[in-house]
Amino acid sequence: MITGVDGNIVDVNPAFSTMTGYSRAEAVGQNPRMLGSGRHPPEFFAEMWQSVREQGYWRGEIWNRKKNGELHAGLLSISTLPGSNGDIRHYIGLFSDITEKKLSEEQIWRQANFDALTGLPNRRMFLDRLAREIRKAHRNGSVLALLFLDLDRFKEINDILGHIQGDSLLQIAAERLAGCVRDTDTVSRLGGDEFTIILPDLENGESAERVAQNILRKMAEPFPLNGELNYVTASIGITLYPNDSLDQEQLIKNADQAMYAAKERGRNGYSFFTASMQQTAQFRLAMVTDLRSALANCQLEVYYQPIVELPDGAISKAEALLRWRHPQRGMVSPAQFIPLAEESGLIHEIGDWVFRQAAQQAKLLRERYRADFQISVNKSPVQFRPRSDADFGWLNYLKSLELDGAAWWSRLPKACCWMRKH
Repeated sequence: MITGVDGNIVDVNPAFSTMTGYSRAEAVGQNPRMLGSGRHPPEFFAEMWQSVREQGYWRGEIWNRKKNGELHAGLLSISTLPGSNGDIRHYIGLFSDITEKKLSEEQIWRQANFDALTGLPNRRMFLDRLAREIRKAHRNGSVLALLFLDLDRFKEINDILGHIQGDSLLQIAAERLAGCVRDTDTVSRLGGDEFTIILPDLENGESAERVAQNILRKMAEPFPLNGELNYVTASIGITLYPNDSLDQEQLIKNADQAMYAAKERGRNGYSFFTASMQQTAQFRLAMVTDLRSALANCQLEVYYQPIVELPDGAISKAEALLRWRHPQRGMVSPAQFIPLAEESGLIHEIGDWVFRQAAQQAKLLRERYRADFQISVNKSPVQFRPRSDADFGWLNYLKSLELDGAAWWSRLPKACCWMRKH
């Protein structure tokens, strides 16, 4: 395309007509603004022509509109053609259609930054926006709230109704979350049933609390799935910048810890992060780390509490009680370390070890005390679940000690009745 110094089109070639849909007769005499797409601000063109005037050249990408209204992207270069006296005589524009390339780039960018199921920003985009909003809050001296949300009972819905209905639930949940926030806020899906919400430019934490309350109300509404109404609530953790932390990673941990605190309080609620949560999380992490080596370092001990027959005072049974003698903390309560063993999966290895100790003790007491002596062993509900590793054969171990099934009893902790293993 060739234009005069007034900007109007002087001539175009056939490729111009093929690309834009305008014939040479339709284009000559018109201003290139006829191709404007409306996607570029005035500043874009101001910088373009400033470069042409000062350097005699400009090159970049631009979106134009064809005669039929269709948008297309072009790689455009503008140069000047001077006259014999050195003054600018014409402007020459050369451009090629790169629409497919741009659309492909946009698709790749979207796939990399947005969740395919819900259309929400994914973890990568969430981290980028959180970093940007933290910098903005630092400059403006404003408060930023980060909410971490997890759907309650989602796994149950997913397992019973199937993944297709589970996906539908997530899509509905995403729409509800997006409807609870401002346009300037960011709702992201990190994966599974975990969502995060960035609330920038707040005056205080009360604004975040109101958003959390609204979310809980929306999530409590029934979810229509497969022709039936299902109910799923949410647990929300809230942390504030700069009150709780100045660090992005720490803010995410804070919100996550607060969310778990909300679940422990009964779910369908929200919890603000507190310093005690961080201390508790650090304590739990240290305890789990130490518990992993407790067996190898011979720190676990089994005590046997006798069970006395009140009529005659006879002792024919005992209960095996697990204790942990920590080298620094002393005796650790089972109420502290058993839940950690269950959550970490160590309960299987520890439970097998306790059974072996109890079986050996039962054999010893049967030989030295009375032949019908029985020992009860507490068994965690987690131990009844399928295991990925090779299960320890309890009955086979009894056989190796030449003990029958009557030598021991197994019961759930805090159960009212005894359950004999056969």
